[in-house]
Amino acid sequence: MSICSQIGREKGEFQIFLDALDKIKTKGKEAPFTHFDPSCLFPACRDYWTYHGSFTTPPCEECIVWLLLKEPMTVSSDQMAKLRSLFASAENEPPVPLVGNWRPPQPVKGRVVRASFK
Repeated sequence: MSICSQIGREKGEFQIFLDALDKIKTKGKEAPFTHFDPSCLFPACRDYWTYHGSFTTPPCEECIVWLLLKEPMTVSSDQMAKLRSLFASAENEPPVPLVGNWRPPQPVKGRVVRASFK
């Protein structure tokens, strides 16, 4: 599932999630995460499109069902900066920021896009 976000109004409920990130900034870390309902992050409109696709990172296997919300969730620039502070590397490895984990849109290749709305 893909959650699309854009810079905008701060999402107060998202802070619970962001506070846990300080404990897991690098690969292999764990932090207990309880009493959090992720549905509070979604916009009021729950309409979405869906299609079969692939991972966005190598080996780009075509085994994913993507869900794209019609309305993106908004987060503040500070909240987005916190997400961008995560690393794909372990604590004892050279820091590798967890960014650039996407690729450009690919050809449709006969995929069918469906909508949850009319």
